[in-house]
Amino acid sequence: MESHLQWFNSQRQDRLDYVICLKDSEKPIGTVSFVDINMQDLKAEAGKMLGNKSMRGKGLGKEAFILWLSYGFKELNLNRIYIRTLSHNSVNIELNKKLGFRQEGVLRQDYKSNAGFQDVMVMGLLRSKAIKMGIYRIQV
Repeated sequence: MESHLQWFNSQRQDRLDYVICLKDSEKPIGTVSFVDINMQDLKAEAGKMLGNKSMRGKGLGKEAFILWLSYGFKELNLNRIYIRTLSHNSVNIELNKKLGFRQEGVLRQDYKSNAGFQDVMVMGLLRSKAIKMGIYRIQV
């Protein structure tokens, strides 16, 4: 726990992490992040995670991620945000497609799990598509 808190509290130029909290109780339920932020090429890898399984399927992660994407495009001035997800994670892939992400490629056997090597799908969202999807206009 100590090392995890130390990592989470460390400041890095190429990474931003925020905790997702419920509006009414401020209870933490997950995180959103940008890693490998590249200000020269105006791109970053995004991540989202809801830690409490009882909070999944309620649209909370989607709502938080849309705000996070808007923040990336508007405040960080990113042109491209990309994600990596396990190729068999159809729920996450469908959510990302609904948000305007499109598949850019597959990293074959890129992740090793207890079940063996897994393929990882790379999906990207461009600022121009985020504007068309209405993500760019959201107030952060």
